[in-house]
Amino acid sequence: MDILKLDGISKHFLGLKAVENVSFSIKQGEIFSVIGPNGAGKTTLFNIISGHYSPTKGRKYFEGKDITNLRDFEVAERGITRTFQNIRLFSNLTVLENVLIGLHIKLKSSILDCLLRNSKNKKEEDECYDEALELLDTIGLKDKAFEQAKNLSYGEQRKLEIIRALASKPKLLLLDEPTAGMNNFEAKEIVQYIKELNSTGLTILLIEHNMRVVMGVSNNIVVLNYGEKIAHGTASEIQNNELVIEAYLGRSKKND
Repeated sequence: MDILKLDGISKHFLGLKAVENVSFSIKQGEIFSVIGPNGAGKTTLFNIISGHYSPTKGRKYFEGKDITNLRDFEVAERGITRTFQNIRLFSNLTVLENVLIGLHIKLKSSILDCLLRNSKNKKEEDECYDEALELLDTIGLKDKAFEQAKNLSYGEQRKLEIIRALASKPKLLLLDEPTAGMNNFEAKEIVQYIKELNSTGLTILLIEHNMRVVMGVSNNIVVLNYGEKIAHGTASEIQNNELVIEAYLGRSKKND
């Protein structure tokens, strides 16, 4: 079953065609990657899927329902959450508090419950606290739960951003350059974690420049160049696609 479908998605900024007529579908439970040279339109496409941008043309569907005109918080409520290429943590809050913020979208207590601090609110807060610690434990950050996020290493901050996105229990997780700036050991840890998340049934959509990561985890890959889709296939199909080779290397494979 398709969990996400893009149908002729375009995004224009004045005269610039950042994304032009892009269509593809992502099946439930797969790891799907979007790759392309710098400026290819990958992050713009992520912004459209997450509701940060509305498309100029085209429609997007999640679990068979049209979500084209939903805003970002409404898209998150439906079950799509994301990380960002540039880390966006609350640096002066603790690691635990950052995760608790990610959990707030699932809270059911009313404003009155919160004001009265009644048993329902207290029980829900305790459950969120325990859940946040469990999430941190899955990625090796539980022992740093009470440190300020700004004191984490770069790689740990990347991990925390993924955990915060997971806290809202998404059905589709968008990862924007999850291994950017990481050393090889940290990148391998993230790859293993992505595989573990996917093994639970979570669908993952990935933007990543590290081709070793992309080819090692992806079930399917779409390649963008100058905002247009130029290829769609498995890792082996993409690696041998002449349009892809030309887009990345500026020449045809035949000229090697």
